[in-house]
Amino acid sequence: MNIRKALGLLKEGNKIARKSWDKNTWIQVKYTLLESKISLPYIYKNNNGKLIPWVSSEDDILANDWRLIETGEESNISCSDGELFLALRKSFIASFIPPGGVFTGEKAEKIMKQFKKLLDKI
Repeated sequence: MNIRKALGLLKEGNKIARKSWDKNTWIQVKYTLLESKISLPYIYKNNNGKLIPWVSSEDDILANDWRLIETGEESNISCSDGELFLALRKSFIASFIPPGGVFTGEKAEKIMKQFKKLLDKI
């Protein structure tokens, strides 16, 4: 698929990749979180478990080999308990935040209380 269709999927929260990239490389949109100093969503590239900002090349823009990464298709990448906790926390909080939105004050406190309850059950 071309970049226009691929970016449409990306905006919907999907992971996308070029066919020429290896199995553990894809791009995804990162939305802002409460503790983030970045106020707008941005695109990052997961390159074998390392997250880096994605800067498109002319080749990326003109390519027709973009593809959707299906859930579970990416390889399992191990991480420490601390990294897992942070990823879960960010994922949980992000599930309550609309694209481009940030919760503060009472709403943020309520979400964190719900998250702590969830963690206690794990």
